[in-house]
Amino acid sequence: MSGFTTKLKKYLIYRIKIARAYLKGEIPDRGPDFFIVGATRSGTTFLHHMLGSHPDIFMPETKELMYFNHDRRFRPDLKNYMKMFHGYRQEKLIGEATPLYMETGTLYDRQDKMQLFQSESAIQRIYESLPNAKIIVSLRSPITRIVSVHRKNRLQGKTSTSLREEIENGLKEGPRSKLFYKNRYDIHLENIFKYFPRSHVKIIIFEEWTKNVQAGMADICAFLGISDMKSWPKLPEKAQNKANRYSRGERSDKEEIDVKIDPELRALVYKELFMVYEYVEKLMGRKIPWQT
Repeated sequence: MSGFTTKLKKYLIYRIKIARAYLKGEIPDRGPDFFIVGATRSGTTFLHHMLGSHPDIFMPETKELMYFNHDRRFRPDLKNYMKMFHGYRQEKLIGEATPLYMETGTLYDRQDKMQLFQSESAIQRIYESLPNAKIIVSLRSPITRIVSVHRKNRLQGKTSTSLREEIENGLKEGPRSKLFYKNRYDIHLENIFKYFPRSHVKIIIFEEWTKNVQAGMADICAFLGISDMKSWPKLPEKAQNKANRYSRGERSDKEEIDVKIDPELRALVYKELFMVYEYVEKLMGRKIPWQT
């Protein structure tokens, strides 16, 4: 089957799903009540599936709808956006998880190419469309997140560059380095607070809530104003988004799993991003269990 035929088949199936959803009244008449906006490789897939298992929450079938950060898809009236939530059955809350929404000024153009440092942001668009929405942000140590993203990209065949080369190239590029800019939580969070009040933003620390999922989910439920589930389901590995599931091609799993950051590189990354560690600890009012 050709690529075009496959795409056409998927499109027709999607159109049939939408038509059926309209007939059954399973398209919501309002936008999401909350967004999981980041950070990538910080448990957002896990959160998407866990919250989707709650009887009071509807999460769309597809994670990362990439609507508010994509110029080709975004429209202020949200008409096409609401179709993405087909299957809604009057749950109390509607949510969406697209981690890249967090990254200030990071938008995809009409040719599907990522553009950094744009004047507009996904968060701004969300606020202008849904000013009462709540925002959930999961933050992971920038150092371990850089390693995790690199491992994923190697497994997917997106890069053959070593971790050392990637970090050294990023240091040469300076403040406009994509590698380091993505980890400037201080910049991204300040942009969120520019639009949403602190009471509407829930910041959780990946290294903490993943050690005690029950307590972490209870905290999120309290923030969303719904009852906690006393027993959350055990999710399959795909839902947990473990890096090994991305393995493909001729590269061995062992080669990719063994990606590590040595003390020298760790020190260079920390020096470049020390303000992020200081900002998050000041914001949270306590010491954060991040390796430095």
